[in-house]
Amino acid sequence: MSFFDRNIDAIERAAHIVFWGSLAIIAAIYFTGPVNVFAFVVVAFLCVAKLVLNEVAATRARWDQEAAERGVQWHERLRANREIELRRRLRRLEQQKRPDR
Repeated sequence: MSFFDRNIDAIERAAHIVFWGSLAIIAAIYFTGPVNVFAFVVVAFLCVAKLVLNEVAATRARWDQEAAERGVQWHERLRANREIELRRRLRRLEQQKRPDR
């Protein structure tokens, strides 16, 4: 697992804080005066935070897909094991029913 995968919850929380904080700062700058370089920096932070949030969403979707695939595989293995066990039981019953020679 990468650093991103291990700390995805904390990264998501931080990105949400940066995203909403940046929106608040942009609103404050817009209402208080002319746009300056600081506003452009805030917009850059806003864009980076949005990209991080999109990556978090994609990672969580990938994890959900992998978990669903593992669940399907587990059910398939369980079904296969049941079939094998039923075949064994049938063989045992057939051997018990056969007369000894």
